[in-house]
Amino acid sequence: LPSGALAGKAIVTLRPGRLSAGVASAGAVASLRIPGDSPLTLDGVLILNVLPDTLTVAVWPGQLDPLLAKIKDSELYVVTVQRP
Repeated sequence: LPSGALAGKAIVTLRPGRLSAGVASAGAVASLRIPGDSPLTLDGVLILNVLPDTLTVAVWPGQLDPLLAKIKDSELYVVTVQRP
């Protein structure tokens, strides 16, 4: 990662219901979408690590609380990945 890429960001590990191989890779910038009555989309999320059952990402502090509040009852989708 470039110097300062994590500055000011919160790091969180998520457990998506399923994560298809190759959908995301470490160092990519992605958009995360959590569906529901009021869907939540987070843009500019930095992917740090991808394992079969976990996804570690860096988000801006203002994105963290809405993400954690929304994900507890829903699925998480990585909807866009921009390869570095």
